[in-house]
Amino acid sequence: MKYALKKADKVIVRDSSTGKHKCTITQIKSASLANTQDSVYAEGTDGVRLATYDTNKAATLTFESGVISTGVLQTQIGKDMYTVQNNTKILYRESFKLAAGSTTSVTLTYLASGDANSEIKWIYKADATGEPGEAYAQDESAGTDKFAYAAATGIITLPTKGFSAGDTVIVDYYPTFSTSEVLENNSDAFSITADVYLLGFFTDLSNGTDKYMQVWCPAGRISGAFDFSFGDAVAVQSVTVDANASLNVNHEGVMWYLTTYNMSDAAAAKVNDD
Repeated sequence: MKYALKKADKVIVRDSSTGKHKCTITQIKSASLANTQDSVYAEGTDGVRLATYDTNKAATLTFESGVISTGVLQTQIGKDMYTVQNNTKILYRESFKLAAGSTTSVTLTYLASGDANSEIKWIYKADATGEPGEAYAQDESAGTDKFAYAAATGIITLPTKGFSAGDTVIVDYYPTFSTSEVLENNSDAFSITADVYLLGFFTDLSNGTDKYMQVWCPAGRISGAFDFSFGDAVAVQSVTVDANASLNVNHEGVMWYLTTYNMSDAAAAKVNDD
């Protein structure tokens, strides 16, 4: 049989012990299955090769997806996403351009979290480039070089000196989010080993028909290396899987299975007409 690899459709990753779904990689732009091995030679006189011994066999699957999946990231960093209630660790920046006659205060869009009289700590007058310039500290009440914050209303009373019409006030603060989703990358957590299934299509070159294809790695080690580049090109999610030799008693030594099949050969569910 001769086939052409037509399409990699999706990759499904499941927990090796429980079979529970971990993530699905979709919108695959490219996929590859590579196999390597080293050869060691027994040599005689003048370096004549008398025998060849093969060693260090390795298999690797590589995928590149056009979408960024937090499920995939969880397998790469070894931590699950979790929910945080009343999150006060998200930095938010607001800027206010002072109009004539309105140079004594500004009102935040959201309430700042933190201890009383220390919720914001600093405000800034924007410099000529629009970045934070001269800094003013928070105090219980506004003064010549201090500002005050009303926690109940979000009003900042500006220093009595330092700001005038046309100036821009920059405020960095932490609102309180009732709920948020967090994924943390810890130095003591690493990528996982799981059942990895590559599902796709072969084209049978003898008759031009498509056949389903599955590559199954019973001990696929997800690589923890990835690179999200921000710039003029949209970031892609690259995933590398080392197809380790399985230690499962039913698949001992197996790095991967490649199977082709037709769904018409699967036992169909029987419809009960009663």
